[in-house]
Amino acid sequence: MSTVHVSLTAGVRGDYDVLPALNDWLQTHGGEVIDGRIVTKNSNAHRLKLIRSTFLLSSAGKLAELQAGFTEHVGHLIAEGQRVDPAFDVSWRLSRVGAHRILIMVSKTLYGLYNVLGMYAEGLLGDAHIVGVVSNHRDAHVLDGLGGVPFAFVPTDDKDEAERRLLHMVIHQRVNVIVLARYMQVLSPWLCAELEAAGVLVINLHHGDAIGFPGARPSRQALERGARQIGATVHVATKDLDRGPILDQGFWPVPPAASEQDLTRIQWRGGPLLAETLWAYLSGRVVVCGASAEII
Repeated sequence: MSTVHVSLTAGVRGDYDVLPALNDWLQTHGGEVIDGRIVTKNSNAHRLKLIRSTFLLSSAGKLAELQAGFTEHVGHLIAEGQRVDPAFDVSWRLSRVGAHRILIMVSKTLYGLYNVLGMYAEGLLGDAHIVGVVSNHRDAHVLDGLGGVPFAFVPTDDKDEAERRLLHMVIHQRVNVIVLARYMQVLSPWLCAELEAAGVLVINLHHGDAIGFPGARPSRQALERGARQIGATVHVATKDLDRGPILDQGFWPVPPAASEQDLTRIQWRGGPLLAETLWAYLSGRVVVCGASAEII
């Protein structure tokens, strides 16, 4: 019987030290804890602890048992924590490392897709399975079958109909991770809510500094404002355009007398950043709690 590598990630608001209690519970239920880390962030409002614990289980069936009972256990911890700190709260994710089903969405610019499919073809995304690539541009049909991954053209002339097709695809294919690899359409609030309710994480590559230059044409924005650096941002996609929790960023110097096209070339470096950040999530090292996220 093969063992299963499992990751527990949690965000804890308040001073209650929840990690020992979580690890004790996991060990009581047959988990062999092999690694764990905590990152603490302080603000005026509260202290936030981002936690990762990785462990081994005897089988996938055992993981299903733990997932079924974990919500109730966290509820007990919250009740206990509230006696210590009224602001105590826990958000958590318990998942098998690497065993994710991924849908990639792209428009016309393909460098992010190439990097993710390259890692996938080389077996560098673990047990993850890319179920398909979706584009709102028919010209991207050249991708059909690339790396053994099927391609689907979903036009967005009728955005509501297109997003209903996408949601059907997500449910039918049991997708739990969506990668927006330069998908140049803003997801509707209703679709974001449906995906969140279904436990689907949406990871977006923004071809610029999402804090300084959100939205369209970040290269032009950077040139107009005399930016000394150009960036790329990988973040959790939410209903707020380019405002979701940041997972990772890369920054590169703007050459003297650079053109917008020069900066676009530099931004291709965001492709490896997307692929590496995706692997960090698949390997259980990404913790997301509200507006905060960290690779730990």
